[in-house]
Amino acid sequence: MSNLSNQQGRALEYVIVQVLQNHLPQVNLTLTALTIQKKDELHYRELKKDLQISFSRCAEKIYEWLENEFTLSKYYNQISIDRFTDRHGTKGVVADIQIELKKLKNINLSIKHHHNAVKHHRPARTAGQCGYNKNSEQDITFRHQYKSITNNFIFNIDGCNEFKKLDDTTKLELLYEPICKLVSSFINIHCQTSDKAELLLKFLIGNTNYYKFIYMSNKKQIIIQNFENLSSITSVKAESENQYVILTFSNNWIIKMRLHNAATIIRKNPDVKFDAKPDNIDVPEVILSM
Repeated sequence: MSNLSNQQGRALEYVIVQVLQNHLPQVNLTLTALTIQKKDELHYRELKKDLQISFSRCAEKIYEWLENEFTLSKYYNQISIDRFTDRHGTKGVVADIQIELKKLKNINLSIKHHHNAVKHHRPARTAGQCGYNKNSEQDITFRHQYKSITNNFIFNIDGCNEFKKLDDTTKLELLYEPICKLVSSFINIHCQTSDKAELLLKFLIGNTNYYKFIYMSNKKQIIIQNFENLSSITSVKAESENQYVILTFSNNWIIKMRLHNAATIIRKNPDVKFDAKPDNIDVPEVILSM
């Protein structure tokens, strides 16, 4: 995710919380939420005026939907709002905002602006993402094979220290494609029990119930996807294709993971990440027009 995209996403989260406070003035914000709101107010104020207005309208529409679904106003003095940091994402929490109603129900909101990515993660940690402990036999073997690929890449680029100086074929054949094949092979061998497949899916889409709000400002639409009470899956199949790993789960969900460099400088351990996006995910969906 680009820095600009990240800033806009945080600004949208900020204004959604602000609108909730405006409609529910007795709502309580956690210390974490207050701290993040103060930081993200700067991102919001740095937006162009038309985007500020657009985000505010989006936030109002989201509040209307939440009020219709959960009657938030009924709990006006018994609502707590929390905001989550990126650290929560490593624990499978994909929500950005959490609304707690009277300590009876948590409404988790994942907020996206102009994209539907489910995860940005590093391939070197594949074994852990499938539920294997760090320094387990599977983890050590995978990391050793991964290191062999990156060492071979470094050896063959003749001291080049920037990704942009390499042609696409070199990056694909020496780095992206071998890593994708390694990840696919590991998943197909070590992630075939139902519990491991389930852990991988939860790592990618989150292990808590939540609603995903995707604001497509160019289309003046908000797509709301319901990720609550999903059924379990029993298996996963992985395929590699150039710089992609394509995962097909037993519920026919398909997630495509594109590998790319996550830094401009090439270091001893090249910084690469997967950008995982749903290619086919069947969940209840509502589209709101602005």
